[in-house]
Amino acid sequence: MSKHSTYPLAIHVLFHKDNQVLLSLRANTGYEDGKYSVVAGHVETGESVIDAGIREAKEEAGVDVTPFFFRIVGSMHRKSEDERIDYFAVVDQWTGELRNCEKNKCGGLHWYPVDGLPSNIIPYIRFVINKTFVEKKEMWYEEFGWNTYHELEGMRRKAILENRGIISGNETLVSVYQHITDSIYDIDCALSKNGNSRKWIGDFESAILSRKILIGTSILRNFNSYDDCVLSACTTIIPPLNHRGDIVYGELERLLEAQLKMGMGVGMDLSVIAEPDKAVCRIDKILYRIDRSLRDQKRRPVAVMLTLKSSHPRINEFIKSRMGKDSQTTKLNISVFIDGKMPLCDIKDNITDAIISSGEPGLLFSNRIEMENDTPQWKYSCTAPCAEVAMSDGDACHFSYLNIAGFLVFKDNSYDFNEKEFVDNIYTLVRFLDDIVEYSIIHCSKDKYYMMQKKRRIGVGIAGFATALVKMGIAYNSAKGVEFAKRIAQLLAFHTKKASVELAIERGAFPAFDVSLYKEKSWLEGKFKSLGDAGQQLITDILFYGIRNATTLAFPPTGTSSQIAGVSPSFEPYLDYVLTYDGHKCVPSVITEYINKCYAPVKAGELIAQLLRNEVDLSEYKEFITATQVDIDMQLAYTKVFQDVSDGSASKTINLPESASKEDILDCIKKAETMGLKGIAIYKNTSNTTQVKSERCPEN
Repeated sequence: MSKHSTYPLAIHVLFHKDNQVLLSLRANTGYEDGKYSVVAGHVETGESVIDAGIREAKEEAGVDVTPFFFRIVGSMHRKSEDERIDYFAVVDQWTGELRNCEKNKCGGLHWYPVDGLPSNIIPYIRFVINKTFVEKKEMWYEEFGWNTYHELEGMRRKAILENRGIISGNETLVSVYQHITDSIYDIDCALSKNGNSRKWIGDFESAILSRKILIGTSILRNFNSYDDCVLSACTTIIPPLNHRGDIVYGELERLLEAQLKMGMGVGMDLSVIAEPDKAVCRIDKILYRIDRSLRDQKRRPVAVMLTLKSSHPRINEFIKSRMGKDSQTTKLNISVFIDGKMPLCDIKDNITDAIISSGEPGLLFSNRIEMENDTPQWKYSCTAPCAEVAMSDGDACHFSYLNIAGFLVFKDNSYDFNEKEFVDNIYTLVRFLDDIVEYSIIHCSKDKYYMMQKKRRIGVGIAGFATALVKMGIAYNSAKGVEFAKRIAQLLAFHTKKASVELAIERGAFPAFDVSLYKEKSWLEGKFKSLGDAGQQLITDILFYGIRNATTLAFPPTGTSSQIAGVSPSFEPYLDYVLTYDGHKCVPSVITEYINKCYAPVKAGELIAQLLRNEVDLSEYKEFITATQVDIDMQLAYTKVFQDVSDGSASKTINLPESASKEDILDCIKKAETMGLKGIAIYKNTSNTTQVKSERCPEN
């Protein structure tokens, strides 16, 4: 028999007058100090809830309240550091003068309008005040922190949108969507010759409102800013040099700030300078200054990739340059381009030591990446900050994503993947991104992003892959999970290109098509060899009609986009299954929905509690495996599946447990090289690298 719960019981007193509520600033308590709560305390043995409230009102606020004026309005089963039951009462009349009677535990009592609460108020208290005085619920009950059928998830999402500058004031995400669709509809009408723009925009609006399609955050932010700027997620720049070959840092700061202000991640190769390791530290300080300014303006946090060819004479110094970094302030990543001139075996020991210390550098196999370059006359010089796409100097790419979890259908007590709906939305998203490229071309100077105009690059990515596996009851650490990944990858590889061909028939091929490798049958056969007969037909169509976009498929980390949708990022496994906001925890609604549908009530409650404690019994709940519990070989297998079909690389972290040894990391690098991966990032779960993991790719 399971153990009966014994919960702490507390009463919260909401002093109320003239549409204001009395708040108490916590201090020296060890819990949420510096934040606002209300007069509250535990119910002692032998007390009723109302008696305890009367006592707390006297002890903390110095007033007398009779039971007649003590009105219970709600109760809450709350999951905080522990489990507890809270009651809430409104008091409109009292005797005496309200004053701070516990100055050792309270920083002051202050009145606030119920619709103008301070930002530093404890989330569940904000919820209670809103429920009681704004929504005017006469009697309510809430489970706060146990699941997400309450305001915590919504508050967290709103904070993300505001902090990224996507919404402000009374705006909502829906109003931002409306602004985008209104603008894009006009562009689509101008580009389309078949007159079906109205139907297409209706399909697109339905897909974004149902979170089947997730618009990239660079697009959301820049559309909402009403600035004339490109909507690309990333670009590359060449470091400005003086006549001695040294970086001109003042000019570099201006260049970086201009790109980063528009919400773009920036890649920059340092192989052209003599001492790149010394430049890393100086550039990081520049980026920290820029980042502080951008955060104040509620813009995208800084994301920069610095690369160096492995044949550079100071490659080992570059590799070690991040070992002493401050993970709280750093704003860049470094990666090594393995260019074939310096054998990997000569530097891999230093790489392994650096990864253990800092989680960097990443590894990029330049020859394999360059083979994917459809316009090799413009060689790739660097990558986006998370290595999801390689780019030429001055290149740019526009991203948005398909939420795999959004295409699941619940039937016969289980979830199944709706392939037809997924494929239909691939075509919807490719068309949207091509319209977005057109928008950027219209709004930028003709010479600034020359490559963007020549190539019209887009990147369809995915989010919610691990969420989909959970809802289908499939463990990430399984052959069945990898097979599902292959199914998704093949659908994307074929249909993103076919959709682009169909756009080329109507709108024309990308301007550099005639000087690209898309004109060479042998290159196309190598690129699409995994598609079989369907690939052969695709090759025929490309050679005859052309293709609208030089690239169509990329796999960015989808950090912010996934958080807005409440699903897992890209094709990564879950790091954990708990959302946090302002110190409080909850299980995402997309997960609780699955649990409550597919598990009996007792089991559902048990599982949610295990998730909140990060103590899941995987022998019983196999689908809830986390990243560091997934075998290295399995993580590498997923990486290969998606890198094989991507038009560049694919952002994927190989997460290693704290017990991983140096030999494990060396083995991981060796396998990545043998398997033919285009790139790899490795993190050992230690105190040194945990923070870096969360900051490496904060956006998309």
